[in-house]
Amino acid sequence: CSMAASPISWILSSGTPSVLALAATGAVAVGFGVAAVTAYGLITIESAEQKQVQFRTGSNESIKIWLNGKEVWRLNRVQDAIIDDQITDVTLRPGRNQVLLKICNRVGSWGFYFRVTDKNGRGIQDIRFLRPDTPAGMIS
Repeated sequence: CSMAASPISWILSSGTPSVLALAATGAVAVGFGVAAVTAYGLITIESAEQKQVQFRTGSNESIKIWLNGKEVWRLNRVQDAIIDDQITDVTLRPGRNQVLLKICNRVGSWGFYFRVTDKNGRGIQDIRFLRPDTPAGMIS
C-alpha cells in the first residue's frame, strides 16, 4: 500500500483494540478506530512436525503475509475485514515458524482476522502460538 508523503515513525500501540483470541481455533481479530495506518503483527507458530495448514484472513484493507521470511499472500484492495475471506495454503516446518502480517488502511476504521486451520477450517490442536521473543524450550 502507499500513503501520502508525510513523516512516519514506529510506535507501540497503547490504544485499546477490540481483541479476540481463541486458542482452540487459532483465531485472532484486532480492530482500531484509526484511519490511514500501516500496522504489523508478528507471531511464532510452533509445530512438532511438518504440517499443511491454511492461513485464513480477512483485512480492512490491504494485507501481506510472510511465513519464515517468504511472502505467501498479498492482496491490495479496499475491503472490509471479513473472517476467512481469503484462504492461503501453507506448510509449517518442524519447530518454530515466524509469521509477519502487514495491514494497510486508507480510510475509516481498520482491523484484521488471522486463523490457522486445517483444510476444513477447524483449529489445530497440536501447534502452539508463541510470542516471537519466547526463548526456546519455554511455553508462553
